[in-house]
Amino acid sequence: MSSSDVAEYMGCHTLTVLRLLRSKQMVGYQSGPKASWRINRDDVEKYIRARG
Repeated sequence: MSSSDVAEYMGCHTLTVLRLLRSKQMVGYQSGPKASWRINRDDVEKYIRARG
């Protein structure tokens, strides 16, 4: 999923998702320093469950 897909899924802003990724509160990956983030749906679900 892209960061915008995750934001829509979670009902928040894309910048919120990017902030979570950069602070390592949510797991995601980039293929390079300027590349867009990719997030697995399972990792999004884990973040949501852990947040309660």
